[in-house]
Amino acid sequence: MQAAITFNNDFYSTMYRFFSELKGVVQAHLPQPAPQPTLKLEGELLVMLADDDEDDRFFFAQAVSELSPSIHLTTSRDGSELLQYLEKSNHRLPDLIFLDLNMPRKNGLECLEELKQHSKLKKIPVIIYSTSANPHQVEDTFKKGAHLYIQKPDSFSRIKEVLNKVLSLPPGKLPQPANRDTFLII
Repeated sequence: MQAAITFNNDFYSTMYRFFSELKGVVQAHLPQPAPQPTLKLEGELLVMLADDDEDDRFFFAQAVSELSPSIHLTTSRDGSELLQYLEKSNHRLPDLIFLDLNMPRKNGLECLEELKQHSKLKKIPVIIYSTSANPHQVEDTFKKGAHLYIQKPDSFSRIKEVLNKVLSLPPGKLPQPANRDTFLII
């Protein structure tokens, strides 16, 4: 004799929910397609970042790579390392420099001063990229020739948004001298 197996609607509903959830878990662990670039550039853009915080460098680099494959980023851990790199004559100078202010050895303000006094480097637009938005620091960097001051965003999506806005401006379109009304980006 064969045993009869009967299922009620609750069983089917439970199984459906189980397999739907399982499908979601499996899909979450499958490789996701690479994000599509959101920034269209004509030619390549060379960008440098000087920042002593390894996490900040990582998130900045990740955001830049997601924005456009045409952006080539070089990073340094402080102002001294940045200036040593820039003074080498065997590479193209960057189109933009992002500077953190609070770094060991040579901080961002000291580095900015040296950049603006150097005949070969003074025309490179410098963007301050700092956690602080202290009015005195903002004013000092404005007076010393920075083009923009960005207070570091507190989320990855905001980092991408701010960098997209700044990097979509051709370097020649950054105000020189800086415009006080649009200098600080929070």
